[in-house]
Amino acid sequence: MDFAQAGSFAGKCLRNCSFISGEASSAGWLLCLILLLPPRWRLPLGVPLAAVSIMMPTMRVLTGAHYLSDAVLGWLSSLVIFAAVLTAFEVFNSRSLQQP
Repeated sequence: MDFAQAGSFAGKCLRNCSFISGEASSAGWLLCLILLLPPRWRLPLGVPLAAVSIMMPTMRVLTGAHYLSDAVLGWLSSLVIFAAVLTAFEVFNSRSLQQP
């Protein structure tokens, strides 16, 4: 196929286009959910949640619904956003505790 610049919608992508996987994003959120569980439930529920979190994007790739990069970026996007929000909460919480 002819080269098309990233972000170009010049008619080169009529089918089989690359886009981030929503299912993989949901699977990434399942992994983040483990940190929100009570500590005593993290191991018994965390292992199955982690397995499902890995299998969902894997199945999307294996069935040909997404490219590997789409699934990985979708999965990682949830983890990065969750980490950013968690960091923001920690920073603002520590600042509010320091103020008189």
